Amino acid sequence: VATMAFLDAKGERLKTTYIGRMPEPGKATAVAMLKAELVDVLRERPDLNVVFASDGAASHWAALEGIKASLPKGFTGHTMELVDAFHVAEYVQKAAAAVEGTETREARLLSANWRETLKEDAGASTVLRSMRARVGEASGKTAAEDLAAAITYIANQNDAGRMEYAEAMRRHYPIGTGITEAAAKTLVGVRMKRAGARFSQHGGQTVLTFRAALLSDRFEALHDHLHADYAAAVRLAA
Repeated sequence: VATMAFLDAKGERLKTTYIGRMPEPGKATAVAMLKAELVDVLRERPDLNVVFASDGAASHWAALEGIKASLPKGFTGHTMELVDAFHVAEYVQKAAAAVEGTETREARLLSANWRETLKEDAGASTVLRSMRARVGEASGKTAAEDLAAAITYIANQNDAGRMEYAEAMRRHYPIGTGITEAAAKTLVGVRMKRAGARFSQHGGQTVLTFRAALLSDRFEALHDHLHADYAAAVRLAA
């Protein structure tokens, strides 16, 4: 699942274009479709700002960086890359629990403090210093591994320039991928994960194509396209 959301200057969502594809190596078709959608929009409005957002999956960022490198030459808008703040929060929560104990009041307070600090200028660097200073407080192998994983994840995303949340909020950009997460539920989960449901590659893709068109307000356009291109002569039986 991929989405391209349009937001106004205040960060309010105006509309969303949905893309749904059955599994395939490298998500190649979904990436190509997302790229084509963005390029077409920017040819009409080269001044629009573009935020590339995802979780920390390396394959996702390789795809998004490839799309970013293919923006039209006349593009004049601002671009930004942001790792989903809610995925980061999951690592932060585990790190706090590693230091203060699972489901303790102290862990909840520390997690909340770190999450809010991430939204400040240079917030990721501040949180990393705090986490590294408390490495010795992790009790047990699992806790130490959780804290190390959080430090590595945040450090990698920060080094890649994907955690400038304070700047994003000043520009009224979304810092989470909630629109895409919701799309996975409405496009796939609700329709295709029913009890006993099974889909072939072709059948599943048919469902996804129609649902994506419906959610994107493109159902009539899809209908017209199918009517024009998928017509066949019918011969009356003798």
